Parts: sequence; structure tokens; C-alpha cells
Amino acid sequence: MTGPGVNVSGSDPDCDGPNAFVTLTSQAYQAGETYCITATHNFPQNSCGTNACITIPGPKVTSLTFDQILTDDLPIDTNPNAGGGLRIFPDKKVPAETVDRRKIRVKAQYSTATAGVRIYFRNFDVDDPSADTAPIDASDSPTITTGNDNNGNVDGTTATRAGLLIVPPTGQPNPYSCQTFSNSNATGVSCLTDGTGAAIVDFQTTMQPGDNFSVVAGPDETYVSGLVLAANGIDLKDTNNTEIPVTTSATNECSAVMNRACRTDMLTVWRRLHMEVDSMGKVGMSNNVHGTIAQVGSTSCLVEQLEPPTPVPDSSPSPCPTPAPSPCEVNAGFFVQTNDPLETARFENGRIKIGAYSFRIRTNDATSVILYGVPQHSQSIRPGSTFVLYDDDDYNNDDGINLDGDELENVVKLPNSFTYVLSEDGTHADGRPKNLFGDAYIRPEYQWAETSGYNQANLQFELNVEEGPQYATLLQVLSRNRDSESKEADDFWITYTLVGYQGPKSADFDGSSANGADYEQGLLGVSPIQFFDRSQIGACDCQKTTTCPPGGMVCQLMNGGEVIPVGANGSLIFQEVLQDYTKYFLSPPPPIVSRTIDEIRITIPHEIGHQFGLLGDQKRMTFKIMDYSNYLCDQINEVRFNPEHLNLMRRRVRSPGK
Repeated sequence: MTGPGVNVSGSDPDCDGPNAFVTLTSQAYQAGETYCITATHNFPQNSCGTNACITIPGPKVTSLTFDQILTDDLPIDTNPNAGGGLRIFPDKKVPAETVDRRKIRVKAQYSTATAGVRIYFRNFDVDDPSADTAPIDASDSPTITTGNDNNGNVDGTTATRAGLLIVPPTGQPNPYSCQTFSNSNATGVSCLTDGTGAAIVDFQTTMQPGDNFSVVAGPDETYVSGLVLAANGIDLKDTNNTEIPVTTSATNECSAVMNRACRTDMLTVWRRLHMEVDSMGKVGMSNNVHGTIAQVGSTSCLVEQLEPPTPVPDSSPSPCPTPAPSPCEVNAGFFVQTNDPLETARFENGRIKIGAYSFRIRTNDATSVILYGVPQHSQSIRPGSTFVLYDDDDYNNDDGINLDGDELENVVKLPNSFTYVLSEDGTHADGRPKNLFGDAYIRPEYQWAETSGYNQANLQFELNVEEGPQYATLLQVLSRNRDSESKEADDFWITYTLVGYQGPKSADFDGSSANGADYEQGLLGVSPIQFFDRSQIGACDCQKTTTCPPGGMVCQLMNGGEVIPVGANGSLIFQEVLQDYTKYFLSPPPPIVSRTIDEIRITIPHEIGHQFGLLGDQKRMTFKIMDYSNYLCDQINEVRFNPEHLNLMRRRVRSPGK
């Protein structure tokens, strides 16, 4: 038995025979002391031993929480990603503000309302729970999690990757008399409690998405200094391997156990991605051609044999079967007179309207239009009749058989085109993410650009946006219309998306089914990546890893220094081509498999990925959002980013395209 000033009596009902009763009292107990009894009992009928210890509860930290200094913004809320805990958005709310949203407070509540008790705080860079392997977390392995894996820092040194506990500078208000402490085991900050028993210290996070932190506090400097990360890299333990309790938004273990320290919940950095979204105005009358009929005729054996597909080396090893020959058929047609030669195959699957009659077009060349078969009334058309040609453009799929080239329709974003780029956590009913960038701890935000007047819905319509040398024309279109670029900053990220109609004529998918393989040339969207100065940098998808996907390279300057790619300064989305693709794959020519594709929904996040400097655009065995689908063998994209791409986005400091 140990302890000061004790009297002993007791009882042992588990032993046979007469019972003894022991009472333990202390006149001079010390908070936190442990009193133990070890006794041996001998009775005629039996004998037994007992032992027991009692710890006298002492004052302690009963809760440890994060509080915002600036409460006019998104609150510290639940982190929806791996590991849970809390989430903070430390970037700017609007570009011009001068406040620092990285700074928050850590509040320790002492168990008694006593002023002047010194509480000792330490901060930790806890392990990233989203990955245990390179490239995201190269310091871990499947069996070891170490923490200290944040990408950012507070002051440019690795010493502040765990964030920074702040002592107010001399001359500044210091209501809790905070001061640094340092010993052979640790450094930190200590602060005095106020009359309510609260001690508060300011804490500054890093700005890199996915960085995470935890803070611990207690009234015993030696004990707090000896705490280390547990085996999982997230929990804390003392020298006796006892886990430190935690205060979460749902439970507070610190108030219920005999702890000598208390830990905050894990706090993880997220970033906002402000989205400027523009769209072109009305299609107008530019998407049809007027002329006169010069001659009526017919042709046969027009159907060409499709070529077998070229196997893709890094995907399915067996090509799809060669289709059987098609029989010859007779097709009616017209020679036409127009101001300019027709674009070959442009009007395939469109229609020609002559007076009261409309005919579906099989194909065309510079001076003639061929119909499907010999439709009724086609032979009654006479030379000199006037006509209007409409191709099969119907970007919003609302014309049915009466195609009109979207004449006078306003270009608006297609339904579901932003399905995977929402300002929401969680998943859709099919299990796919509402915010694809959430895996990189980034959340799209639309309100700022909208309320600031940057989003425009009636920009100059262009039927085909040609690439030009080195993407010159595309870059010109993007630069001419992007208004928010001057507001970009390291702490205020912005991307730009222009909802357009069609890309270059060579890739607008008009007439694609004529040869059966041109679907691979269609341009659904484009984001001219500007980091291909190969005298300075190699094309890359990876960083800090030697296991890049096929075709990827480590992101580094040729002199060996690491670099995050600049990426594209905007994206053009070609909605009419997206619609063409969607229709084409519902009933494609053999050997392509008929299926419903997802390109309308995956194109915008794919193109925004290019603005982050992600190269992608490869065919792999496992297709993810930045890769090309393998349509021939019916392999489709998983709506996630590759780990290499997540790594690049989480390491980015500058706004996409900068």
C-alpha cells in the first residue's frame, strides 16, 4: 500500500470465511497521485490475494478545439475525405482582402475556473490518411505511417510544415501571456488560463490542399514534451504507450478519462477553385448554306468498307473484328450551285430542304449532295430549285428530324456538363463524385465569379474555332474573353471555361461516320497547355515518384530542379461535338461497340485538369478522368484522378495556368 497518511480497512467477499473490511483515507492527497493496495488474506477455509490502485483526479485540460478568428467565411466543418476530422479553407474569400484566413485559434479548457495556470501547447504534422505510398505520401509504406508529410509550410522552412503556434510580437496584445518553451524533447508555446479556465493560442496553417495538423495541450510541460505520434501517424501517445484522448465535433474523450493531456481533432486544408464560366451567344444563320439545284442524278455502291482498327499497345491486346462487306445500293443525289464549294462530308446525316420537301443526306463533296436511298419526291426536284443545307449539328438535341443547324439558338451549357464539378461533397446516386476535385482537397466555387459580373452568356459566336499555329487562335479566343485573370493569386485560385460550339473543321466530327474511325480525331474540348518548352522542361504527369504511368516523366527542369507545370490558362468546350459523340456511340458502325458514353460530363473536369498542368491524354490499361477512353474495346473511364495527378494538384502553389 502506498500513499500519504492512510488508514487501512477492507473486505474481501470473494474469499470464504470471516470477512474483513478496509477503509482507505488520506488527509494530504496530491492531485494525480496513485494509491495502491496489495494484500494477502489467509483464512481457515481458503486464502486469496487482492490488489487495487486508485488515481486521485487532478485539474486537466477537458477540451481542446479550433476556433475561427474571422467568422465571415466558410466555417471549420467536417472533413469528408479519408480520416475525417475537420476542414478549413484558409485561402482568400475575395481577391482584394488583406486578412489572413490561415490564422485560427486553439482553445484549451481547464477543468477548474482558475486563472494563471500555464497550459503547454504543441502542434503536429499528422499522417496523410488518404494514401500510404508514393507519389502522394512517399514517406509511408504499407506497414509504416510516419506523419510529417505535409507539402506546404508557413514561413518557407520545413520546420513549419506542421503549422505554426504564434506568440504575439512584443508590443502587441497578448491577453493569455503566451510564450515559447523549449527543452531537450520539444518546443512549443505555453499560455496562461483566464478566469474561466480557458487558455487560447493562435495557430497558422499552411495553404497546400491535403495538409493536416493536430495540436495537443496539457498543464505539465514534461509530459506534453514527451508525446509522440502513434503507429498510425495520426494519434498521439505518451512514454507508457497510452493514447492521448481527443476532442471531436461529436465526442469529447478528454472530459471522460484520467488524461494528462488533450488532443484536437485532425484539421485538413482545403482550397477553393473559383470558376469563371462563359458561353457563346446565338448560333445565328451561319450554320446553313443556300444555293440552287444544278442537276438531279443517282449513284450506286457508295458504301465503303471500313478499315480494321489499329490495336492500342497499352490496352486490350486483341482488336475488334473486321466488319462484313456491305451490299451496293442506289442513292439519289443533286449537283448544287453555291457561292463557295461545300466542305466535304460536312452535311452527312444532315438534311437538304427544297421547297416543301426535306431529304436526309448521306454525304456530300464540294459540288454534290448524296441522299440515303431514293426517297419519295426526290426525282421530282427540278434544276433551278432553291435549297437550304443543314448539317446534323444539334448541340442540345432538341431538333428531332427537322434539323436546322441550331439556327438562332443561344449556346448554353448542356445539362449535366458540370455534374462532376459541383460545390458539394459526397457522391451521386450512382456512387460517382459530385466534386471530382475533392480527392485533391479542392472544391469548385461559382458564386464569386457570378456575383462579380465575370460570367458572360452572350460572347461572339464562332462556328469553328480553329487552332492556328501553336494554338494561337485558341489562345486569342481565351484571352479575349477571360476577365478574371488579373485577380488570380497564390491564395485565390481561378479557372476559366468557355462553353463553345465546335473546334477546328478537321476535328468537328461532321461527317465522321463516313470512314468509321474519325471519332478519335474529334475535339471535345481543348486547353492549350503552355509548358512544352522542351529546352526547359519535359512533359510530365508525375512528381517525387519513379512509378509514373506509361509515357509520363518526372516533373523537373532539365538542370534537375523540380517544377509544377504551368498548365493552360483556360478551356474551350465544344458542346456540339460532344453531342455528336453521344449520338454516334448509341449506334456506331462495326466493329465499335454500341454504348452510352459519359463525355458530356467528364470533358469539363478533364479540361480543368489541363489548367492544373496535368498532361494526361493517354490510353492506359486503367482509364481515369485525364485519359482517353478506348472506345474500340469498350473500356471506359473511371471518374477519378490518377494518384500522380492528385499529387501535382496538391503540390501546386500558384493558380492554375500561372
